[in-house]
Order: sequence, then structure tokens, then C-alpha cells
Amino acid sequence: MTDVDRSKKEANPIVSAQKPSVIFLGFCEKAHSTMGPFDLATKTSISGLSLMIYSPSFPTTLSGTRWVIAMEMFDVAVRDMHLRIVDDSGIEAGWIECKTGTTTRSDSQLMNRASATSIKDSWTTFILHVSDANFALNKPGRYQVYIDTGESRMLAGSFLAVFVEPPPLTQERITAIRTDPNAHRVIMAHLQCQGCGDELRAYTGIERSSDLESKGTIWVPDLPDSFVCKCSRMKIDLSYMKKGLHAFLDGRISSPDKAVSQNLYEDGALHDVARRFSGMVESGLEEEKYQKFIQDNPVLLCGFSPERLYFKSKILSKFVTDFTVLTPSRELILIEIEKPSTRILKKDGGRAADLQHAFDQVNDWIFIIDQHRAAVLECLNLSVNEVSKVSGVVIAGRDSGQDAKSLQRLKSEDHGRVRFLTFDDLLGNLNATISAFRSL
Repeated sequence: MTDVDRSKKEANPIVSAQKPSVIFLGFCEKAHSTMGPFDLATKTSISGLSLMIYSPSFPTTLSGTRWVIAMEMFDVAVRDMHLRIVDDSGIEAGWIECKTGTTTRSDSQLMNRASATSIKDSWTTFILHVSDANFALNKPGRYQVYIDTGESRMLAGSFLAVFVEPPPLTQERITAIRTDPNAHRVIMAHLQCQGCGDELRAYTGIERSSDLESKGTIWVPDLPDSFVCKCSRMKIDLSYMKKGLHAFLDGRISSPDKAVSQNLYEDGALHDVARRFSGMVESGLEEEKYQKFIQDNPVLLCGFSPERLYFKSKILSKFVTDFTVLTPSRELILIEIEKPSTRILKKDGGRAADLQHAFDQVNDWIFIIDQHRAAVLECLNLSVNEVSKVSGVVIAGRDSGQDAKSLQRLKSEDHGRVRFLTFDDLLGNLNATISAFRSL
């Protein structure tokens, strides 16, 4: 069992050259402990072990990380220790106080069960969950982890903090973010020197905010290249923030520690979109009305998990899609929207003529892209490496009024590279998303 505490910075002890009794193995995504009836000690199942921390922006936090520590069993000298993190220039970024507790079984019980087997010199692992770090990593690079017991300091390992530049905040990226009910409208960052109190406040968002800027908060693209406080103790390279803070607008990425965010959607707003769309589906409007409503409320396309979302994108000079989605798995999805009133089944259960026409149209799009992939992707400002697969989706008709077996067969059968959804499927995806949103 471990306990994380935070305190003020302390004087550095002498670095010891002795064999370390504690080793930092890396960060993990998940871990849990188990103990069987014949086990001498708990077993720890660890997944996602890595010696790298990835971030789309710096400064970045270590809050929420799980540290995997190996320690010699029964080494009382390191029961209470500090983990000190030092960058490659020798500057200490911060430290974490770690206190280890005892197991529910005494050491003597374990030794008695071991019989002739000695476990005196064996090692054990534990997971240190840092829920709230009181410091940040100011830049990418290598960081050393030292174990400070109060009497000596031992090098326990190191890790790399890696900058991963996200896609730029284009209009297509903003539109894709708006499909995510957990997305943020605004992300604000705050830097402050603990010495002189000099500070910098910055924000990024779906759109600029005159209210925030009137209060001295700077729009991220307008930031200078660096921030140096009045006493010169804090020197931060702001280029990483300018390139990547907008990544945290995506609801799938945890916001940086100490950042302030504003949600893009409230529960009531999502219900309102579902209510209005449901009413439209019953109204028998023109096809363009439904396309325009989805364009204004792209959260209806949340089921496609877009990384980028395009409206009326051109396929060379021959065709125009209703919507085009690029997914995180690099799949380019071409979407054709018909009407809820579109007839989708014939009496014999086959595809109706209107639905077949929509399928043929999407297949024509896919064929053109297959023949001229580089040219088409260039029109979307995409490289060939960003797209690994091209497929299509036809959204047409309703579930109601259809023969159940024929409809099920139509939805489940293989249509090649084109999938089929009804307007009820689109609305059902949104309602399921709303239910998941409310449970968070």
C-alpha cells in the first residue's frame, strides 16, 4: 500500500554510489494485485508499462500517472522516501513523498510459509498512483528519477517526456471536435512564478473569447515564444503550448493539471438536439434540410468518432459528398444523406431503386478515389499516409414501416465497402451517447 504526499522542496543529500534497493521501472496504464491461497506474497498484474510520457503540450503534468517501483523486500531503510525528478540540465522539476505500509500478513508469517526457500534477497513491486502532482515538466527531454531516503540519494531510473504535435486546429478539426459530447469549448492555462508572483494566462478554444481577452487572458496563437518572469526564475518555452494546447479540447484527452476548461455541451443541449432532430425526421422535409441540421449540429455524427469532418467536400470536379469523415484509425468515410421518407425496401425485400441509386453514387465516389487517391486527398489537405482505408455510408429511410426480417438483413449483409444506416440509427446513436454522457 502506498501514500502520496507533497511538501516543500528540501536540500539535496549526497548521491550514493551503492547498489540501489529501489528501481523505477516505468509508468503503467493499469495494474491490480491478486493473491492466491498458496502465494507467499501478492502478485501484481501490470499493463501498458512504458518509460515514456507523451504530451501534446508543455508544461505538462504527472498527475494521474501510475509509477511502477521495484524494491527489495523488507528493506526498512526505504520505507519512507522521496522520488526526486531532475531534468537533463540538472534542475530539479519537483518531488513526490512516498510512504510504504505493511502487508496484512506479517514478515514472519511469510517466512514460515516459505519453509527452506529464502525470500530475504528477493524484490517486490508496488504501484504509486500520483493523483495530484504539485509540479510540472516544463519541457520535453530525459528526466532522472532519484530515490531520496533522507540520508542518501540513489539513481533509480529515468524516463523520457515526449512532445507529440497534434493536427492543427483547422475548421475541419474544430467541426470534428464538435461531434464529441465530452469536448471542451475552452481550455485555459496558468503559469505563475512562486518567487515573484509574475504570471501568464492563456487560452485556446473552439472560437475566440473577447470576454477572456478583456481580462488579460491571451489567445494561444498570440503568445510570445517564451515566458520569463520578472525575477527570471521561471523561463518557459511557449512554442509547445502554441502548437498543442488545443489538443485538450478533445474530450478523449484528459485536460492538463491546473487547467480550467469549459464544456462544449451541457446535458440539456444534447437533449434539445435529439428532440429537434426527432421532430424533423417525422416532418417529411427536403433532403437539404436534414443535411443543414446535421452540419449545424455535428454531434449527430458522434458515432463515427471523427478526427476531421468535412462538409460538401469535392471529389475532383466530378462529385461532392454530403459529409466526409477521417477517423482516428485513418479511415476516410464518405457519407451520403438521403431523406427519412426514402423508400429503402421493395416488396420482395431487396433494395428499393432510390436506395440502390444512393449506394451506386457512393461506390462511384470510392472508385474515383481509388483511381486518383493522391489528387483527391490533396483537395482535403490530407497526405496519402494519413488515409489507410476508404469506405462509404448511406443514411436513408426509417426503421418503422419496414418488414423486420428484410430490414435486419439489409443492415447486416455485406455491401462491400458501403455501410447502411437509417435515420433511426443516427438518432439512436445520439441517444445512447446522451445516456453515456449523463453517467459520467
